[in-house]
Amino acid sequence: MSTLQNIYKRNTVPTIDTLERICGAFGITLSQFFAEGEQIDLSPELKRLFDGWIHLTLEQKQAVQTMIDAFNHDQ
Repeated sequence: MSTLQNIYKRNTVPTIDTLERICGAFGITLSQFFAEGEQIDLSPELKRLFDGWIHLTLEQKQAVQTMIDAFNHDQ
């Protein structure tokens, strides 16, 4: 029996790992899986930025946000 059938028939809640694997099989991300409404495709530039962001520490994220705020203030 496939994983999807198991989840459906047993009315169980899949783990995040299981959801990631299911999404991977369908070629979508978890955010796309849970998104409601219209999907927004990220440019390669934004995807690179977000992919890097998730690996930053809280302090690094705060520093980046401060820098972005400073750049936006100068405009």
